[in-house]
Amino acid sequence: MWVQVVAALRSGVWVKAARFGAFFARADVALDMGTEAFRLAYVDRRSVIEIPARVTCDQRGRIAAAGRRALWMEERLPDSWHAVRPVEMSRLSHPAAARHLVRLLFRQSERRHLQKPHLWLPRPAGLTPLQRQVLESFLRDMPVSGRTWCDGPYAAAVGSGLDPGAEAGLLVLDMGAQRTSATILSFGRTVMDETWPDGGATWTDALRAVLEDDLRVRVPRPAVETLKRTAEGVLVVTGQDRITGRVRECLLPDDYVETTLQPHLGRLCERLGAMLTRASPALRMDVQATGAVLVGNGALLPGLRQRLEEGLGLPVRQAADPGRALVRGLSRLARTAPPNRQMPAQAQAAEIDLGAELLPLEI
Repeated sequence: MWVQVVAALRSGVWVKAARFGAFFARADVALDMGTEAFRLAYVDRRSVIEIPARVTCDQRGRIAAAGRRALWMEERLPDSWHAVRPVEMSRLSHPAAARHLVRLLFRQSERRHLQKPHLWLPRPAGLTPLQRQVLESFLRDMPVSGRTWCDGPYAAAVGSGLDPGAEAGLLVLDMGAQRTSATILSFGRTVMDETWPDGGATWTDALRAVLEDDLRVRVPRPAVETLKRTAEGVLVVTGQDRITGRVRECLLPDDYVETTLQPHLGRLCERLGAMLTRASPALRMDVQATGAVLVGNGALLPGLRQRLEEGLGLPVRQAADPGRALVRGLSRLARTAPPNRQMPAQAQAAEIDLGAELLPLEI
């Protein structure tokens, strides 16, 4: 008998049976549509699929490339072609391009299932009624069976390995590409939140402009992004000379990136300090004891955590994988959700009626 079992395992019968069962099982999918990247994670696989949020359109407006190929073509396009970002400032700006990227994600996952998947999404904040209507129309056209909205900062904290429902005064800093949001969670509930139009892409553009002014050299955007995330070693940048048009290399001081981005980091500390000043004394003490957690690809900037600790005077932690913390948190919430997919009250992205009558708590 054991010989037959071993032979079956070697022949892959059980693997095929598992795939056959997964074909009929329901699929829960976590989706994060960011400005720089789209990320998808199947709950039962515990792996994340990521593609750049770039789409290239030709002169007729038809999609010619998407994902990594579109990112590579971004600065190599003909004059009649143009690059598109489906999401701008957490708002859906090009639904057709976003739909194409989501379908590309599902295709790269190589997952086949009979039932339509159920989406787990972070609810974007600050949308106008028209923008909300565009997002709802986009989701209705997706081949999904339903969707569950979750609180983004709560899910990001869960994806960072924390338990926001048990923390009092947790500051979640989401360092996005075009915006930075700060949210204070108290036992899983959002107490304060603010968003500023400044992020990793803004810092990259600022560094690129300074390089062009100081060194008289034009550097491709991917090279500037790599330079920005270089923590140590000799800083070498290669670009096109503005005068001669030739390609040349430039050596930079070790603290060039830190010095260039110092005004932006100082402005971020000032905004966070002003936000914490408006908090109540008890909440401010809770944040001081619990600290802050950095999520988002902007958190990969070397020295950012130390700079925030010095500027704010509180402990700052960084997620192990800050760029994927949100989608991993959504996946974990979906994995622990009941069969009816009803989220706990802390994780629900519902608006609280401040005018409702509050009932006394029983301790």
